[in-house]
Amino acid sequence: MYYTLPLVKPLLPVDYQILIALIHDERHGYHITNICYNDSKGRIALTGGMTYSALARLQDSGLINATGTQRGSGSSHDRISYAITIAGHEALLAETLRLEHATQLARRRL
Repeated sequence: MYYTLPLVKPLLPVDYQILIALIHDERHGYHITNICYNDSKGRIALTGGMTYSALARLQDSGLINATGTQRGSGSSHDRISYAITIAGHEALLAETLRLEHATQLARRRL
Protein backbone atom coordinates (compact mmCIF):
# COMPACT_ATOMS: atom_id res chain seq x y z
CA MET A 1 0.00 0.00 0.00
CA TYR A 2 1.38 3.42 -0.95
CA TYR A 3 0.70 6.75 0.66
CA THR A 4 1.51 10.15 -0.66
CA LEU A 5 3.74 11.69 1.95
CA PRO A 6 3.24 15.41 2.47
CA LEU A 7 6.35 17.53 2.11
CA VAL A 8 6.61 18.86 5.63
CA LYS A 9 9.54 19.33 7.96
CA PRO A 10 10.03 16.22 10.13
CA LEU A 11 9.18 16.60 13.80
CA LEU A 12 11.84 16.36 16.46
CA PRO A 13 11.51 13.11 18.43
CA VAL A 14 10.52 15.00 21.59
CA ASP A 15 7.87 16.98 19.69
CA TYR A 16 6.50 13.76 18.21
CA GLN A 17 6.23 12.16 21.68
CA ILE A 18 4.54 15.24 23.14
CA LEU A 19 1.93 15.27 20.37
CA ILE A 20 1.28 11.57 20.99
CA ALA A 21 0.82 12.35 24.71
CA LEU A 22 -1.80 14.96 23.84
CA ILE A 23 -3.89 12.95 21.37
CA HIS A 24 -6.80 12.21 23.68
CA ASP A 25 -6.58 14.61 26.61
CA GLU A 26 -5.38 18.00 27.70
CA ARG A 27 -2.38 17.66 29.99
CA HIS A 28 0.00 19.85 31.97
CA GLY A 29 3.77 19.83 31.50
CA TYR A 30 4.71 17.47 34.33
CA HIS A 31 2.13 14.93 33.20
CA ILE A 32 3.39 15.22 29.60
CA THR A 33 6.95 14.61 30.83
CA ASN A 34 5.89 11.42 32.61
CA ILE A 35 3.87 10.12 29.65
CA CYS A 36 6.77 10.75 27.25
CA TYR A 37 9.14 8.88 29.56
CA ASN A 38 6.79 5.92 29.97
CA ASP A 39 5.71 5.74 26.32
CA SER A 40 9.32 5.84 25.12
CA LYS A 41 10.41 3.25 27.71
CA GLY A 42 12.80 5.78 29.20
CA ARG A 43 14.40 6.84 25.92
CA ILE A 44 12.93 10.34 26.16
CA ALA A 45 13.64 11.67 29.64
CA LEU A 46 12.72 15.34 29.62
CA THR A 47 13.79 17.87 32.20
CA GLY A 48 11.42 20.69 33.09
CA GLY A 49 13.34 23.12 30.89
CA MET A 50 13.29 20.75 27.92
CA THR A 51 9.57 20.11 28.31
CA TYR A 52 8.59 23.76 28.46
CA SER A 53 10.95 24.70 25.62
CA ALA A 54 9.35 22.01 23.43
CA LEU A 55 5.84 23.08 24.49
CA ALA A 56 6.65 26.69 23.58
CA ARG A 57 8.02 25.58 20.19
CA LEU A 58 4.92 23.47 19.49
CA GLN A 59 2.64 26.29 20.58
CA ASP A 60 4.51 28.82 18.39
CA SER A 61 4.11 26.39 15.46
CA GLY A 62 0.34 26.15 16.06
CA LEU A 63 0.51 22.42 16.83
CA ILE A 64 -0.74 22.79 20.41
CA ASN A 65 -2.66 25.39 22.42
CA ALA A 66 -2.55 26.31 26.08
CA THR A 67 -6.06 25.59 27.31
CA GLY A 68 -6.07 26.77 30.89
CA THR A 69 -4.27 27.01 34.19
CA GLN A 70 -4.84 25.55 37.60
CA ARG A 71 -3.00 25.98 40.86
CA GLY A 72 -0.72 23.01 41.46
CA SER A 73 -1.47 21.18 44.70
CA GLY A 74 1.11 22.02 47.33
CA SER A 75 2.93 24.25 44.88
CA SER A 76 3.16 27.94 44.23
CA HIS A 77 3.30 27.30 40.48
CA ASP A 78 0.31 27.31 38.18
CA ARG A 79 -0.09 24.29 35.94
CA ILE A 80 -0.79 25.18 32.33
CA SER A 81 -2.70 22.56 30.38
CA TYR A 82 -2.08 21.98 26.69
CA ALA A 83 -4.14 20.38 23.92
CA ILE A 84 -3.25 19.28 20.41
CA THR A 85 -4.70 21.36 17.55
CA ILE A 86 -6.03 20.18 14.20
CA ALA A 87 -2.70 21.22 12.68
CA GLY A 88 -0.99 19.17 15.41
CA HIS A 89 -3.04 16.10 14.48
CA GLU A 90 -2.13 16.60 10.83
CA ALA A 91 1.58 16.99 11.65
CA LEU A 92 1.45 13.89 13.86
CA LEU A 93 -0.18 11.86 11.10
CA ALA A 94 2.31 13.12 8.48
CA GLU A 95 5.25 12.26 10.73
CA THR A 96 3.83 8.83 11.52
CA LEU A 97 3.45 8.09 7.80
CA ARG A 98 6.99 9.35 7.15
CA LEU A 99 8.41 7.12 9.89
CA GLU A 100 6.42 4.11 8.67
CA HIS A 101 7.73 4.63 5.14
CA ALA A 102 11.33 5.00 6.38
CA THR A 103 10.97 1.88 8.56
CA GLN A 104 9.60 -0.18 5.66
CA LEU A 105 12.42 1.01 3.41
CA ALA A 106 15.08 0.19 6.01
CA ARG A 107 13.62 -3.29 6.62
CA ARG A 108 13.68 -4.06 2.91
CA ARG A 109 17.30 -2.97 2.63
CA LEU A 110 18.68 -4.56 5.79
